Amino acid sequence: MARPIAFVTGSSRGIGKAIAIALARAGHDVVVSARTVHPGEVRDNSLTVHRSDTRVLPGSLDETAAAIEAAGGRALRVPMDLTDRASVEAGARQVLDEWGGADVLVHNGRHIGPGLMDLFLDTPVDALSEVRGGPLHRADRPHQGAAARHARAGRGPGADDHLERRL
Repeated sequence: MARPIAFVTGSSRGIGKAIAIALARAGHDVVVSARTVHPGEVRDNSLTVHRSDTRVLPGSLDETAAAIEAAGGRALRVPMDLTDRASVEAGARQVLDEWGGADVLVHNGRHIGPGLMDLFLDTPVDALSEVRGGPLHRADRPHQGAAARHARAGRGPGADDHLERRL
């Protein structure tokens, strides 16, 4: 019997990484997605627009994938930036093309970057969509792609599986 597949966004560190590893230990193969693919990648992780902070954050998809494989699961690394629509669509397409979809989706990813902790009036207009919800509507794209694929396969609403349980 095939292992169920879980898709965990924001799984390069923290809670997302812990969830991905726990799912592998519980018998799932896991799609891991985040911006940080390799250890040591540098980007602006400042929480304010008033200064830059390019310190390297711990964690990466490579490290999470290695822990999943050590726990007996398969891992699929999917680089994805929830603030970039093309990145999200490419990631969803990769999951569908390589693994056919997912049975569980854990949307843990979030925007970390300038403007996150600033006062509303201090945040530049172009940063507001990233900070105040831009990533939320983009996160729906993997759901839409998976739902369409499952509907074509006869596994959508009205079939023997409920869409909420099988993406």
